[in-house]
This record gives sequence, C-alpha cells and structure tokens, in this order.
Amino acid sequence: MLKASISDNKNGLLSEITVIIFSRNRPAELIRSIQYWSDLNVNCLVLDNSPNELAEIPLSPLISYLYCPNLNFSQRALIASEFIKNKYSIVCSDDERYTPLGLEAMIKELNSNSEILSVGGHAIAVGKYGPLVYGNFAYSQMLHYENLESNNLNRLEKHFGLKEFVWPIGAMYRIIRSESMKKLLTIFYHCQSISTPYIYEVTSEIVVTALGKSRYLDVIFWIRNWQTPAINQADWDRKLFFSHWWENEKYINEKVRWVDNLTREIFSTQSSGEIEKIFDSIVRLRKTTEKLPTAGSNFSIKNDYIKYYLRRIFTPKLLPKKVEEILVNTSSVGVASDIYEVEFALASILK
Repeated sequence: MLKASISDNKNGLLSEITVIIFSRNRPAELIRSIQYWSDLNVNCLVLDNSPNELAEIPLSPLISYLYCPNLNFSQRALIASEFIKNKYSIVCSDDERYTPLGLEAMIKELNSNSEILSVGGHAIAVGKYGPLVYGNFAYSQMLHYENLESNNLNRLEKHFGLKEFVWPIGAMYRIIRSESMKKLLTIFYHCQSISTPYIYEVTSEIVVTALGKSRYLDVIFWIRNWQTPAINQADWDRKLFFSHWWENEKYINEKVRWVDNLTREIFSTQSSGEIEKIFDSIVRLRKTTEKLPTAGSNFSIKNDYIKYYLRRIFTPKLLPKKVEEILVNTSSVGVASDIYEVEFALASILK
C-alpha cells in the first residue's frame, strides 16, 4: 500500500532531488538500495568501484549506474559532480535509507527559503540484537540545529565553537543545492591520496558550513544501519582517525596539501590566525568521538541471541529499545516520523 502511494510522487517534490551513492564491494546491499530508490521514483546516481559490475540492476529510467573499477572515492566524486542534473542532491550510503516524507519536508524548506543552502533532519540508527530490531536516536546534538550566520567565518565559529562539546555531524548527509554539492565533490577530488578516510566527513562539515546557511528540521528522515559492518580496506583504514592523522608528523605533507586547498577554496579572505583557530576547534571536537575500543575481558559471549535472552532474564532494563519506542521518545521532544515509512526502509535494510 505504501509502495502504491509512493508512485504518485513521480512528478512531485522528490523529482527535484538526486541521491548519490558511492558503493564498494557490497552488491547485495547495493541492489536493495537501488530497488528502494526505484520504488520511490527518485533520481539515483550510483558510482560503484566493486571488483565486479552488478549483473542485474532494477530497471528504472531514474537510476544511473556508473561502474568505476579501480577509481577511488575522490575520483568518483569528481565524476559524480558532472552527472548531477537536479536542483538538489544528497549523498546516501548503499546500506542506509532516507524516508520520502522527510526528504519532501526538506525540499519544501529549500524551495521556500532561497537563503538556505542545506537542510538536514534527524537519524535513527537501527540494528539487530538477537531477535530484537533495536533503534537509537543518533546525533541528538543536532536537535533544533540551525546556522544562519551571515558569513563563512561566523558560521564556522558557531559550528565548531568553544560552546560545542560534541562533534557536529551530518553536513554531507543533508539536502544541498546542487551547485554547492558539485563544489563539495570537486573539493573531495583534491582529497585523494590522503590516508585517513575521515577526511571526507571533516571536509564536508567545513565546506558545507562555509558555503551557506543551514537548518535542521524536526523530522526523522535518515535510517542509519548499525548492523552491516563498515567498509575497511588497506586504502580505507578506519583505524586511522582524523585527529591521529592530523597530529602525526608522518602525514605532514598530506595535511599541508589539504589545508592549502581549503584555504584557496574556502578561506581566501581569512587570516592565518583565524584559519588556525578553526582547525584547532575541529581537532578538539574530533577527539570527543574518535576513541579506539578498549580491551575488555577475555571472556565474552559472541552469539547475540544468547546475550539477548540472558539480558532479558537478568537485566531487562538494559535491553536496547525497539525502533517503535525510539520513535515515541523522539516524538516527545518534537521530532516527527512516519512509522510506515520507517518500516518500509527497515524492510529494505535488514535482510
């Protein structure tokens, strides 16, 4: 029934957006993702550098699948910048989903306010714990966030300022006016050969904040996947955190090259002192989230089903909350959601 109602959006607000997916060696997840966006009648641009090209792709004139073997993330970002045709665009992981009503609300905000460059919404992270499909209200620090400062320096100071104690996340995962998305993707191209994969997340926070005003709507739109393991390869080393990379003399040439490029593209009117202050704040905030897991006991139970039933018997209050409970809790702080759309997304993710 939901799928039938979604088909009515073929020429509606969702036709104004392009969803950009960078995929690598996750064919099953990618096929489900393409099917999801095809069902929503959303323009979807896929850049896949897996070892093998997808054998079957859901048929839709709105899906553009570009097989890019041996091209890294930066190179594919540059290609993506040349293929975006819609007014707005957003990056989405191949194993995560956005809800249509959330996207529509964000598009309406951009259509009604020409001064806003990017619009975000809120996320729930989902996964399985034994038989339980659980949820978490992710990135609650972005609740009621908006940054309407009049110039790039003031916006960056607000975003990364001394009053902030948690890394502000999500710039790359907002709807962005496509001319600015193209600029961001072009800057990503100049991040190639930088050793930490977190450079793209940090760069997006800087660039999107600097380029224009932003606002978060009180709506759940992003269904984050905490079930599927993150991509971790020799050339995509998630153990090399941004703050470690920044402070390690081994990477000084990469650091200088990255800062020089951002200075040309973003900070051309700022003094060296102002730029240094911004980067000091960025490193300080990154350290709040970048922590390696500590070694625990030698004994641990690996099976989530066993852990679930033991916890259910002995410490039921410590069980993760069901997705439905999280949506009720977020509603109590004024964040709207649509349970049917969330369930539709969950069915696409957790298979």
